[in-house]
Amino acid sequence: MLAINGCTLLLLGLGQAMGQSAEMFRESLTLMPLPDGRLSVLFEFETDFDKAAGLHNTLTPPSLLLPLAYNNVSELTISFAAGKWDPLRSGAMGPIQVEAGGGGGEIRGWLKDGDDTSSRWTAVTQALGGLFCAGLGPDDEGSIKTFGHVYPAHGSEQGLTHRLLSTPYLPLCTENLTPFLSLLPSKGQSGLSLLLAQPGIIFSWGFKAEGIEVIMPSDGKAGRWRGWWEGVVDLVPEKGGSRAFSLGSLFKKGVPKAFPEASSSVLTLVKPDTDLDVSLEPDTTDSMWIDGKSREVLQWDLMDERVQHKDIKVSWLGEDKFQYRKSFRSVSVTPRLSGRRT
Repeated sequence: MLAINGCTLLLLGLGQAMGQSAEMFRESLTLMPLPDGRLSVLFEFETDFDKAAGLHNTLTPPSLLLPLAYNNVSELTISFAAGKWDPLRSGAMGPIQVEAGGGGGEIRGWLKDGDDTSSRWTAVTQALGGLFCAGLGPDDEGSIKTFGHVYPAHGSEQGLTHRLLSTPYLPLCTENLTPFLSLLPSKGQSGLSLLLAQPGIIFSWGFKAEGIEVIMPSDGKAGRWRGWWEGVVDLVPEKGGSRAFSLGSLFKKGVPKAFPEASSSVLTLVKPDTDLDVSLEPDTTDSMWIDGKSREVLQWDLMDERVQHKDIKVSWLGEDKFQYRKSFRSVSVTPRLSGRRT
């Protein structure tokens, strides 16, 4: 009896320890119509983890976290982009995922104080270059310490050194997608990643950006890793017509069943200024601050069985043929300062 009770207590202790280090995974898909007849499609996958979960995990990728932990990296962002985002036609603030860098590949990181900062940064860029099938380093001349004030650290940890490596000659390509999907617990086999795991579709779109952001655990706070993939698809047919679309027309699939281990799975539609007709009533209506103004957003809970496997259709009321605007610049509001990056 005593032995059985002892084992029971041990199992309860292990269960409590595992509960304390439990990871939380979330997935979302955001659709935002743009003023030039295109549609921004943003996938986001996010996991919260603590130090124990980062080393003995089920949802957090060790191939991503171990090089950062070994080289004493506090935070890191890596992104790849291809194509052109025209701020005057598509949106002044740029892509919804503002952490995406400029054209090509870019790595930004905050390293903790210690010896051999340069060698540790080189080791990290080499590891990530191998992980994402991209030649990111070493390149001492291309890696600089400035711009830390532009990309401030998320945590309150002191004594961090900022590094930035920019490689404009490395645009996002199909070889970068498979490693990205391998970092997800769903692996492109279920949930929203099932829609993303179609390179023949998503790489036919004009502008594309992929990236991850990792914040390591520190000061008793949990860590977080977040991956995103954003593309811009032209909704207007070549011979003209309506911008009406559906998930089926975009991905050749309906709403997938949520990833079983996800704590939340959400589809969001950002409403334009004009009226829309949506085939399935949303679960909630909220607001989001985009491009300098509050926008109404519709959201569907993909964990709800009534939504799963449905093809949500979106159309513009009274629009038989999309009319391109003569000017995308606001006449009433002229910016005092504008910038452009290449």
